[in-house]
Amino acid sequence: MKENLDENDIDLEKYRVSEQLIVVSIAKGFISANNKDKSPANYLVVVLEADGTIHKAT
Repeated sequence: MKENLDENDIDLEKYRVSEQLIVVSIAKGFISANNKDKSPANYLVVVLEADGTIHKAT
């Protein structure tokens, strides 16, 4: 997946008081195992703590 991240399409969004969401678009050519017969928009979503640590990524 790393090779398919679109570094030009990254959004930061306030999530909770001490957390932010980092949303990164994944290239249209990326085919995930659970969506191989569909044409979805794929994103990497990371929950970033105020101290810079990653809490969760999906």
